[in-house]
Amino acid sequence: MAAHIRTAWQALQSICLLTLATLLPQPAFPQQHDAPPGRLAEQLDGLMTAYTSTGLFNGSVLISKAGETLLVKGYGYSNLAAGTLNTATTKYPVYSITKSMTAALILQLAERKLLTLDERLSRFYPTYPAADSMTISQLLTHTSGLYPYNNDYSMPTDSEEAMVRFLAGRALEFKPGSQWQYCNTGYYLLGFIVEKTTGLPYGKALDSLLFRPLKMKASGLDFRALQATGKATGYRFLYPGSGSEARLYPQEELRSSGGVWSTVEDMLKFHEGMQHHRIISPASTRQAYTPYQKSYGYGWFIDSADGRQIVSHSGGAAGFRSLLVRIPDSNTCIVLLANAENVDLAVIKDGILRLLSGKDYEVPHSVEVDSARLSAIAGTYRLEPGRSLYIKSIHRRLVAQVSGQQPALLLADSSGCFRVAGMNGHLEFIGRQPGLYDSVALFRKDRRHLGVRVNATWGIAGSALPGGWSAPDIVMLPANGQPGVWTAMNVRLLDGVIKFRFNNDWTFNLGAAPGSKMLEDDGPDIAVKAGTYTISLHLQSSTNPVFIMRRE
Repeated sequence: MAAHIRTAWQALQSICLLTLATLLPQPAFPQQHDAPPGRLAEQLDGLMTAYTSTGLFNGSVLISKAGETLLVKGYGYSNLAAGTLNTATTKYPVYSITKSMTAALILQLAERKLLTLDERLSRFYPTYPAADSMTISQLLTHTSGLYPYNNDYSMPTDSEEAMVRFLAGRALEFKPGSQWQYCNTGYYLLGFIVEKTTGLPYGKALDSLLFRPLKMKASGLDFRALQATGKATGYRFLYPGSGSEARLYPQEELRSSGGVWSTVEDMLKFHEGMQHHRIISPASTRQAYTPYQKSYGYGWFIDSADGRQIVSHSGGAAGFRSLLVRIPDSNTCIVLLANAENVDLAVIKDGILRLLSGKDYEVPHSVEVDSARLSAIAGTYRLEPGRSLYIKSIHRRLVAQVSGQQPALLLADSSGCFRVAGMNGHLEFIGRQPGLYDSVALFRKDRRHLGVRVNATWGIAGSALPGGWSAPDIVMLPANGQPGVWTAMNVRLLDGVIKFRFNNDWTFNLGAAPGSKMLEDDGPDIAVKAGTYTISLHLQSSTNPVFIMRRE
């Protein structure tokens, strides 16, 4: 633990938060190099059990090396309310790992000379104005310049025609091939191109060219519509004893960019198919693993560690996170499928790779902290204009989130300190009276940020405000005697849209699907008509928040 210097602050009550990364030079578990498979399997299971018990993981895992499966197991709950547990056969959406499969289909079709990778899109979309300026290869590598749709309902996805019509009305983000920008839209089009060249719907082409040859019998499309046992429930957050279910996207929002569901065992079969060239040739595999821009190949992110190439892809959207990591040289495969959005799989992957490579590794741990102390720390701390630190107390745990960043679970140890997996820095919460914390010092990347506790409120933003999106938020006030209810009266709106956001910050914002009063995190803009309203937010239930608008 880093030295905690006290001078004039000795009389102040403080909590020190340190990261796992800070502690790695003094590892809890020195690793035995070239550990036998049985010992390695035991260590891997112990590591994943620790991640689960501390609230850092909930899902299923498969780890294999040199063709031998070292660990295949479920951890935590498949459905918290029902008490069902995750297993090795639990089914999850893999989301953007679908892109690796779509890329494999395109490479198969190129091998069969049904298309070429440098072919212009004008063959498939002759009426699309920009089609002659971009290639299939640029769709595969995220260098096409197409509008980068991100499941925010800003582009119609109900049909191919609607998408192409929308794209035809927009200028390209950049000249094709000149830049890199992660783009779901390009992989939608690749799926349509698969359909055009094979004469099959994307799902049937995927089944014929990939699932059946690899005997992936526990994989398919459209998780939301799946009626099967062993289907995981997805959660916005899931900690020991507490969770909030997520609303899943319909299949037309995902398609060939993120629509596949699978199991860890089937994902191993996909790895083996790629490893042994059962679906594409060695030459096509080399193309897939060649980084073009931003270390991205044909459907794979390309990296290296200890002189060995690593190819991987992650996935993440409503309720789930996924990660497939492969080291072709050692025939190593790591599959992590989680049914909670608050899981940081990259941190877990790093720990697994350290263990597999014989390096020292850290096992997370946490001790219980008095709930009154956690509640006293929880709140909003303004670090600088437009940037805040949010601390929540959730089921005897603290969760920290900086504006615009992902939340991180804080782990308490026996010394009274907290640790954060995956964040390189530490914090001190300062209280001038016992049990009252009014400021914070954040130390990160050799910089020190100071912040003070603020009384933050919900507000209303949008184009329907007289000043538009750039106008100050309309402040909502807590309703007397009604915890979780916020109200704004005499709100004058124009024809347009609104959203609700906390602390004048987009980190926590709420929207709603057309015609619905049910609010969603990062949900769609809410269309409104001109008039004067009383508007209230009802946030008593974290799973069913709603809004009410009454015209005055």
